[in-house]
Amino acid sequence: MVNKCFIQIFKLKLLNVFKKEDIAMEENLTAFMKRLLSLTILVLLQVHTFGQDSTNVPQANPIGDTIIVNDYWLGENKIVFQNSCYKQCDAAVGFINLHDDENTSVDAATLFLVEAGGSLTELKHTGGRYLEFKLNQLSYRVDPNRIFSAAGIKASLLKQGKYSAAAAGAVKVFADTLKKNYVDNRLLLVTLHNNTPGNLSIYSYKKGNAEGNNSAKVFINPGMNPDDFVLTTTDEIFNHLKRNRINVVLQYKHAKDDGSLSIYAKKKNIPYVNVEAQHGHLNEQLLMLKILHEVIIRYQSIHPL
Repeated sequence: MVNKCFIQIFKLKLLNVFKKEDIAMEENLTAFMKRLLSLTILVLLQVHTFGQDSTNVPQANPIGDTIIVNDYWLGENKIVFQNSCYKQCDAAVGFINLHDDENTSVDAATLFLVEAGGSLTELKHTGGRYLEFKLNQLSYRVDPNRIFSAAGIKASLLKQGKYSAAAAGAVKVFADTLKKNYVDNRLLLVTLHNNTPGNLSIYSYKKGNAEGNNSAKVFINPGMNPDDFVLTTTDEIFNHLKRNRINVVLQYKHAKDDGSLSIYAKKKNIPYVNVEAQHGHLNEQLLMLKILHEVIIRYQSIHPL
């Protein structure tokens, strides 16, 4: 019997290679996987244009669950919403990967969800961190984790190059689509991020440091790598992780609105967790997810899989 985790990770690794060249190569990957696994599985993949009122159509997944792929056109550029469902798509807990180059986090989530069940939403575009698009013959770039407020959209467009009201409007419609379909209907959000040494770490949230004003509490385990940590908006999850000696930050309830999903989730009263790990720290990121499993089960019991 073909190992489910191996097939899914193998497909993800191949997709990461293709997408760095051209997002259109995703269809080529699907065709290749059909040929490669033709003796053991059947892949039925239908890509349809995604709008605010479109209907999601489940498709067969090589590991026996479902993948729903929706195209969204941001200006002249295609962004793909890929929702991978384990056990079923209507999950109370939503896992989200916003940055297309943070692949360790996707691999960790996949390994976790194959066993635990849930729904993983990925934004697929250039294979890089930022959403890049053309509009009215001008090129723009925006951080997908800064698009959840008008102020965040404007600041990110300016920081990454240029701003226009038309570009901000297009990004807002995109963000509204993401929120409507993958955020607002969740009882718990688990986002997945990777970082690099020397940038964001648990120490960034200590008072006096870059993110110190945005943290209410910080617990640091000296035995953990500081780049591996969790940020949450709830005391319950903070205390659970602290008891298990995981580096953890409780976001300040009046943290600055920079357009990030954590701020939006807090405003919407949706419990939020960001599982952050250094690129390549697959085992460490998977361990943090496993320690969160007890919490995740409680939210799933409200709306069982």
